[in-house]
Amino acid sequence: LNSGAVIEFVDPEIEALQEQIAQRLGYRLKGHKLELYGVPLKK
Repeated sequence: LNSGAVIEFVDPEIEALQEQIAQRLGYRLKGHKLELYGVPLKK
């Protein structure tokens, strides 16, 4: 939990979903920030 690792990624499905949600709520998306926190799966 305390590794401090940061992994940046782009996922087309997440990008499309964010756009769909913004449109559904009556907004045009200008920017976004999504942070996920996790712990490694045990091997």
